[in-house]
Formats: sequence, structure tokens, C-alpha cells
Amino acid sequence: MSIIKSVYDNEEVIIDAILKLHCTHPIQLDPTYSKGNFYKGKIKQPKLKYDIYPQSDDVIKANAESLPIENNSLHTIMFDPPFLATKGPSLQKEDNSNRINKRFGVYPTEIELHTFYINALKEFYRILDKNGILIFKCQDKVSSGKQYLSHVFIINEAEKLIV
Repeated sequence: MSIIKSVYDNEEVIIDAILKLHCTHPIQLDPTYSKGNFYKGKIKQPKLKYDIYPQSDDVIKANAESLPIENNSLHTIMFDPPFLATKGPSLQKEDNSNRINKRFGVYPTEIELHTFYINALKEFYRILDKNGILIFKCQDKVSSGKQYLSHVFIINEAEKLIV
């Protein structure tokens, strides 16, 4: 018997617990694979790896909003999308400012970022089978003094798509 906690200090352990609790299949698709950091430990590499800017030869160039995958064909998706939005001039500076924005992809505005989330959710509903599982890794944030509860936005949008 394995123990599943509700608090973890490591995302690999969290993902492993989600898989044990909810998934009958390993992760089949990661549409924002990047460097595959989730899969450097005990989480098995997904069969399908996509990214807008592939960083290795085994990753296919594709956008999570429109994937070359058949309808209702997958059981488990891992989605770790960009979570930042800014047009700030600090992105252009060659210094240590705005390091997190420079490290991860950013969208020009929150509206464009949220539109990406909605479009990706629609695409995932298309390709997941009836009992499929989407693991959506999101992050709340504070930007320019405003708090963005991304997890609430995503849950609300996902519920709108349930038919």
C-alpha cells in the first residue's frame, strides 16, 4: 500500500501521486515538453512530445492549440504551459532583471495567455478519450500588484467545456 500525501516539496512526487491516484495509463502526451524535466526521474517519458520550439530531436514542432492527433485517442496528458505575460522592456535587457520571464515563454498580455489556455483545453478535450485525464500544471502569480488565480480560471474554463 502506498501513502498519498496532500503536501509535497517536489513536483515529481506530486505527478507520481496524481498518476497513482487517477490514471490507469502513463502520460502519453506532453504538448509543451521543453527539455523534459518532468521525466528525468521516475516519471516515464511520454510517447508523444511536442513543443512550439523543440529543444531536442525527439520533440515534434507543434502548438498545443492544434495537435496532429486523432480525436478521442489518448488517455493521459501532462500540460505545463507558460504562465507569464508581459510586454515589459526588461525582456530586452541583457542583465539579471526579469529572469523568470526570460527563462520561460511569455505572452504579451494576460488575455492572450488565457486565450491560449482555453484553446489548449478545447484541443485536449478533442483528443482525450471519454475517461481521459489532463494533468494541468499551473501557477498562480502576482504581476504588477495584481493577483492572478490561474488555477481558478482554468477550472472554470474546463467546466464550461464539459458537455
